[in-house]
Amino acid sequence: MSDTQARITPEAYLKGPVSASDVVVQAAGPGCAGVPLEQGERVLLMLPNSGGNLLWPMLDSPGGAYRLVDGRAVNLDPRVTQTVDSAPTESDVVEHIRSVTGQYAVPATSPSEGASLDWFKVVAPVTIACLIVFGIGLWLMKIWHRIDPT
Repeated sequence: MSDTQARITPEAYLKGPVSASDVVVQAAGPGCAGVPLEQGERVLLMLPNSGGNLLWPMLDSPGGAYRLVDGRAVNLDPRVTQTVDSAPTESDVVEHIRSVTGQYAVPATSPSEGASLDWFKVVAPVTIACLIVFGIGLWLMKIWHRIDPT
């Protein structure tokens, strides 16, 4: 997008609200060493949130960014010396994060896959139940007004 913003298309969310649209990430600020990435590269990023804006992960944030190569998650922290062969598997890293956050959500690829409301299984029974409860309330009010008409 620009020097201060990047657009990322997520495959899955391991924490936070899920959105079907791309994620726009802001640069943390001038002089900050952010994780360098190439277009089209698969990565696992932990994006810090600041005032409603997602910030680019910094090189010095531990465990903040992984490059996904051949089923392996290579840590991009410069303090960690790691080759593709010595890196943990992508699934192990994702499972570890899921064990902490308790979330794994895949964004919808079309509006028809998103959350929807089943009118016949949800709305109709709830509406009927509300009308029944309202009718019972009216019937009880009628009885009460016979007992105490004031």
